[in-house]
Amino acid sequence: MPAGLIKLKKEFLALKQISMTVCEYRDKFTQLSWYASNEVEKDDQKQEHFLEGLNDGLQYMLSSTTYGSFQELVDRALVLESKRRRMEEKKRKGNF
Repeated sequence: MPAGLIKLKKEFLALKQISMTVCEYRDKFTQLSWYASNEVEKDDQKQEHFLEGLNDGLQYMLSSTTYGSFQELVDRALVLESKRRRMEEKKRKGNF
C-alpha cells in the first residue's frame, strides 16, 4: 500500500471530533473511511469507530443504546448536539 494511503488510513483510525460539529466530524469520517474500508465494512464496525471518535459527552449519551444503522446513530448525535447547544445558549442568556 502506498505511503500516502497508509497515512490517510492512520488519520482515519485516529480521528476525533474535538472541536468539530457532528456534521463536520461525520463528513471527515466518511471521507477518510474510504481509506480504511476494511475497518468499517460492516455497519456495526462503522458505528463503533464513529462513536469512539465523538466527544466524551456525546459518546456517553449515545453508548447506552443500540442503533439499527450508522445513519440512526448520526441522526441521534445531531439531535443531542442541538439540544446541548440550546441548553448552553439558555444558560448564557440567563434563561435556565
